[in-house]
Amino acid sequence: MYLDPGFGSMLIQAVVGVFAVAGSAFYMFRQKIKAFFGGKKDEEASGDGNGL
Repeated sequence: MYLDPGFGSMLIQAVVGVFAVAGSAFYMFRQKIKAFFGGKKDEEASGDGNGL
């Protein structure tokens, strides 16, 4: 079975892409879980930071 020289590069690029997408999806999922369980209250998040 002959594999074209560009096939190895394409295969590596696909594997790296899968890991990048999986990592990004995991990060967004983790952020949503953290916001759901331990997010700030709306009053605190919408303030302008001066405490008034």
